[in-house]
Amino acid sequence: MSNRLEHARNLLQKTVQGWSPAPSGSTAPFSLGIAEIERHLSAKAGFSTSLHELYGQTGCGGRDFYVSFLTRLFFSTDNRIIFWISSSHTADSGRLYTLSLPAWVQDRLHIITPKRDRDALWCFEECLASGQACAVIAEVPHLDLLSSRRLQLACEKGHSLGLALCQNSLGLQQKTAARTRWRIAGAPNHHWKLELLGGHGVRPGCWNVKYDDTALSLSLAPASRH
Repeated sequence: MSNRLEHARNLLQKTVQGWSPAPSGSTAPFSLGIAEIERHLSAKAGFSTSLHELYGQTGCGGRDFYVSFLTRLFFSTDNRIIFWISSSHTADSGRLYTLSLPAWVQDRLHIITPKRDRDALWCFEECLASGQACAVIAEVPHLDLLSSRRLQLACEKGHSLGLALCQNSLGLQQKTAARTRWRIAGAPNHHWKLELLGGHGVRPGCWNVKYDDTALSLSLAPASRH
């Protein structure tokens, strides 16, 4: 391991030691809050303590979806923090606008912006395995089988949810260890087309979902069932 990576690891470990330990039993199952989608997932493919891939809009275009996702994470009984690992490539295309989040979400959201893609994967794995995060969301080009296996093991070690926001659709041609694989795209009337492409014991499906600004949650849009 290079001196630079060793130095970064030591800094992360010192930071982790400065946080309060996560209370025993603090982790809780996470749900999108849409029963029809949940029925397409097996227990093994559940969100908690596992890795998931999401392809599609990861910049400002997907703001509402990610705001809803983050808010639902904080509505869970897990009181640990969330890491968002932002890609340096999204500087001009639109990063997550944290001021759009509720103040109580901003207080527990920590954003890291590595300079290189391989550093982002390293940060992703280290934060997942630290045990201090209820979830780690990372903008990455794509995952391969080896990197996804390491990340899944880190999820299990840290009892954390890992969400990879994959920016390169070529990754869809590769097999990974992710428990679920999704794709999101804009739809008319400020809705989102959410596709469950595959995973471990899942039934693929496609839904139109809408975002409720008041409830800060997602729900099925009318006539969206497939």
